Amino acid sequence: MIDELEITYRNMSRTVRQPTLLLVAGAGKLSTHFIAKDRLILGREQSCDVSIRHASVSRRHARVSVGPPLTVQDLGSTNGTQIAREIHIGGEPVPLLLGESFRIGALSCVMLDGAHDIHSPSGLGDAIHVEDPTIDRVPTIVRTIAASTASVFVLGETGVGKEVLAQTIHQLSERTGPYLKINCAAIAESLLESELFGHEKGAFTGAATQKLGLLESACGGTVLFDEIGDLAPTLQAKLLRVLETSEITRVGAVQPVPIDVRFIAATHRDLVSDVAAGRFRADLYYRLDGVSLLLPPLRARTDQIIPLALQFISAAQSDRNWKSAATADFLACLENHDWPGNVRELKATVERAVLIAAGADLTPSHLMFSRRVRPPSPTQLQLSAPSIPLELSPVALIERARIVEALDACAGNQTRAAKQLGVSRATLSAKLALYRIPRPRT
Repeated sequence: MIDELEITYRNMSRTVRQPTLLLVAGAGKLSTHFIAKDRLILGREQSCDVSIRHASVSRRHARVSVGPPLTVQDLGSTNGTQIAREIHIGGEPVPLLLGESFRIGALSCVMLDGAHDIHSPSGLGDAIHVEDPTIDRVPTIVRTIAASTASVFVLGETGVGKEVLAQTIHQLSERTGPYLKINCAAIAESLLESELFGHEKGAFTGAATQKLGLLESACGGTVLFDEIGDLAPTLQAKLLRVLETSEITRVGAVQPVPIDVRFIAATHRDLVSDVAAGRFRADLYYRLDGVSLLLPPLRARTDQIIPLALQFISAAQSDRNWKSAATADFLACLENHDWPGNVRELKATVERAVLIAAGADLTPSHLMFSRRVRPPSPTQLQLSAPSIPLELSPVALIERARIVEALDACAGNQTRAAKQLGVSRATLSAKLALYRIPRPRT
């Protein structure tokens, strides 16, 4: 399912969201059609309400009734209409869930609610919801979008799996070039232009040789601009130029160089508000926004918590040849937590529990949830020391005390402390992070 549903057609007493947008994707193209009628005829004829010029589509292919209920009826087409993996040629109208995709010929279609009341970082109502970003679980419409040339916005809170979805789109796109991720928040503005576009020899002090930029080296592939909302205004203008012309100009060069790159942008920010406040260019926003895919937070897809946790447990134990089990109470605690840090927080919590359990069966006493804090200011980030966790089990508290004692006895020398404790330097380093012990500076 690719959109948030408020109804199943077995329970008509609940509020129905009326579809106001039809998305058609395939053959390398993506088009949107606003719905102004209760019934739409889809087909190749120009007189159809939605005219789709493709050889696999019949002249009058299918009828969509907005309802309620929302239905699709094949009109005796040559190639049929596929709904829920079943191909219909003629016959009665078939009920369809809002956001559920159907195929006419070689094209995928989906009816969406275009109202601006879906809670998403961009405020977009027509963002397609993707419940699972992995390659085996994405819906058909995402596979079709991946095969097109459309730019994609991946939206969602921090830690929901935006990068996983971006990688999935690249894998499904059949593009032969590399997949590159560029973290717009992690590279200094002074360096980002050279990293993106490259530079010529002698373009600036220290430029001893010509350097190809990331965009040029990614030709034939996909580039993810992670946290695009943090891109500096000067670079926003230059990136817009690249998107419009498919050319880059190296720093210090005169002639542009053509590139063939598919762009995906990801953000957890409310870019609509940033555009309104002048912090993000409106023209760049609309140029990137070919289609928006929204990953809901983990608290909205609770059925995935236990499968993900078991996967993380297995991975964490395989490194240490442990085969302990997760108790029912342990899994229930995970399922009842609301996970403000989403999948990333779940992974860290499970890995901590595996370390604390040290091969024993996982119980609630091994859980140590992250504390909710407001993001610190840069000054606070530099001066504040990690807080001592209060949720540690008695065994973990004893181990933490032993580590602190060993560090004190060795004057903060971590190598000597690890030897005294009978563990490797890497294990001690992991324990310092696990128990939030400030790293000594020697």
